[in-house]
Amino acid sequence: MSEDAAVKAALSDAVRRAVAVKAEGNQSVAAKMTGLPQPDLSRISNGELSGYSVWRLMRVLSALGHNVTISVSEGDTGRGAISVRQ
Repeated sequence: MSEDAAVKAALSDAVRRAVAVKAEGNQSVAAKMTGLPQPDLSRISNGELSGYSVWRLMRVLSALGHNVTISVSEGDTGRGAISVRQ
């Protein structure tokens, strides 16, 4: 899995959990909170992420009341890594 796909998958999982908590599992309520059509929110929650950027997924989480933080630090090896912490 590419780094981009792994980050999107982690964000999608966070969206799914946020819908369960913030909207008590009701995707229609969560869709109103995010401004997305309910079918889009369903696709994101189900991990169907084609057409959704990392940025868009972060904005969805923000609309659902989550803080999304990007942190940059120097790596220990020659090549850095991209990851999501939840």
